[in-house]
Amino acid sequence: MSKSILNLPKNDCYGCTACASICALGAIEMLPDEKGFVKPVLKGDKCKNCGLCEKTCPSKNADTLKNTQQPKIYAVKHKDEAIRNKSTSGGAFTAFADALREQNAVVYGAAFCENGAHHIRVDDGNIEALRGSKYVQSYLQDSFGQIKQDLLDEKTVLFTGTPCQCGGLKQFLSFSGVSTDGLYLIDLICHGTSSPLLLKEYLRHCEKKAGKKIVDHRFRSKKKGWHNHLEENVFADGTLDDTSFDSQIAKSIFYSGYAFSERCYTCEYASVERTADITLGDFWGIGSAMPDFDDNKGVSMVMVNTAKGEALMKLSGKYLTCHEAKMVWAKQPHLKKPLARPAGTDEFWEFYRKKGFKKLIVKYFAAGKLRRLIAGIYRKILKK
Repeated sequence: MSKSILNLPKNDCYGCTACASICALGAIEMLPDEKGFVKPVLKGDKCKNCGLCEKTCPSKNADTLKNTQQPKIYAVKHKDEAIRNKSTSGGAFTAFADALREQNAVVYGAAFCENGAHHIRVDDGNIEALRGSKYVQSYLQDSFGQIKQDLLDEKTVLFTGTPCQCGGLKQFLSFSGVSTDGLYLIDLICHGTSSPLLLKEYLRHCEKKAGKKIVDHRFRSKKKGWHNHLEENVFADGTLDDTSFDSQIAKSIFYSGYAFSERCYTCEYASVERTADITLGDFWGIGSAMPDFDDNKGVSMVMVNTAKGEALMKLSGKYLTCHEAKMVWAKQPHLKKPLARPAGTDEFWEFYRKKGFKKLIVKYFAAGKLRRLIAGIYRKILKK
């Protein structure tokens, strides 16, 4: 890390890996901090202070990375009901990936892994692992370097990630001198990235309670419909749990707002101005504007931000049922501002450091039997 970027406050880092990827000397290593978020760390005395890491940093260059073109808004459903059912919202990502796969594209996106989520490269068309939201920071590993090589090999590439990850990739490729003609970027309407450390703790907690290994955690299942946020733990023996109190704790941690990266609370990409060709999210609010289109099976909000995005939208048309929409229909507050840092966030993390995960979920999320009983009584009183 150059001396200049060393002065970047730790809480200003998105963890996108652009700085580590651009460093030809291998002077930067991405390591988890005390909350599990990967951050750049200087390796020995390799740094020659060239400044490339600072130039690629999406935290320091947000104003130059966002598109200024007014986006076109669409409400979208995949025509294949089976694909839509496996998707978090309307299945738009699968349509875009399949359209580019017909051009032999490689696809990068977040997949569930033992410790949470990481980005993987798919070149065989099997994007099953990339479907669905992962409400946790995804570790990009060497994705930027692999994408650079793919583009140099004149491959078509689709990358899906958070706006800050897309911004970091754009900067990395720009300063690597690589043509991005074959690159398509999709960013997500991002609520924030939750702690990989707490997700790992949660998964081990559930494995210990169940006495068997978790091979997948589905962050959004549609078993009870699109409007109902239901999570599922899938075990190695083929069984799944979506009914126990423990199966829904990760959702509670996420919605509490305590577990996000500090950068998420001041994110400069929580805006209508995007870093990607296309932006995807749930089209919350479509039921009020187009009630006949909301069947509680999922509708994607698609923002087309660039000419390349328009071309991809047309290319994917055969897979999708689309309606032009308006931004004012969307109930997506994080297109206006980032999540506010909850009062008590410092106390939350201090309690975790001192007492551990098991006591944390009892205190904050009523995971203990007594706390659950009290919470249940309280809810009944509120209803009355």
